[in-house]
Amino acid sequence: MTLHVEADLRISTDGLQFRLLGQGDRLVVLLDSLGAARTLWRHRPDGDLERRTVQNVDAVLRWARIGLDIALRGFVVARLGWGALPSRLGRAAGIPELELRFFPLLLAVVKAVAGPSDRS
Repeated sequence: MTLHVEADLRISTDGLQFRLLGQGDRLVVLLDSLGAARTLWRHRPDGDLERRTVQNVDAVLRWARIGLDIALRGFVVARLGWGALPSRLGRAAGIPELELRFFPLLLAVVKAVAGPSDRS
């Protein structure tokens, strides 16, 4: 079974604002600031029930062949579900199912710190 998702949602919860896009077999959480990324990080799963919930979400996403990407300032910094390759960084963060990508994360931070560019 393969699902196809088309969506463009603006979501606000617990002080975190982001967009969720559905792009066929991929859901993309768009974070536009380091502040949003920090808020998401502070709310990462830390209890057994929350970890089991992430495991279940990952299993459902894989079953439905849907990937969930987290993009920060245009860079996909994490992936869960279909197509995710669980990483050491994900395990170190306490989310073993998560593919956490170091270099895209570093590039997103550099881009955020550098600020807007005047170049055309």
